[in-house]
Amino acid sequence: MRADYKLFGDSISFDTTYRTNKVYRPLGMFVGFNHHRQTCIFGACLLYDETSAFFEWLFDAFHRCMDQKLSTTIFADQDAAIPKALRNEWPGVFHALCTWQILMNAKKHFKKEKDVWKKLSIHLTYLFYTVDSEVEFDTAWKDMLCEYFPDDDFEDGDPWLQYLLGFRK
Repeated sequence: MRADYKLFGDSISFDTTYRTNKVYRPLGMFVGFNHHRQTCIFGACLLYDETSAFFEWLFDAFHRCMDQKLSTTIFADQDAAIPKALRNEWPGVFHALCTWQILMNAKKHFKKEKDVWKKLSIHLTYLFYTVDSEVEFDTAWKDMLCEYFPDDDFEDGDPWLQYLLGFRK
């Protein structure tokens, strides 16, 4: 794992498979890809809680195990505890959100409004995979908010969407 991380650990993903094992403990995994696009597992742990303090300990332990090498980018969930721990433990590492996790969280957030979710997923997918510039992204984001929140000011749209937009900055 250390050898793979030295070679391929520039961009990693930290994912927690939520409570799917028999003791209902989330399984956290640090993974990446090698030059053949094969998955490399750099580390794994069973989480006993999902607090910022625990994630700080985990990121510190992983960093020490990997000979103090830090990735340049980490893809992780938007759970508030993870970004806080990353800011404290790995301040220079860029925290990005996984598109699949964004779509799943959007589905949960808008589960009562199925029509909104269907249209929103199309807009978000467009933003993720088609938009090429920051200006184009800002325009498409405003258009999306205007469609779903026509009576609100751009800044007053859905709090979850505003929180999501905050990760971009």
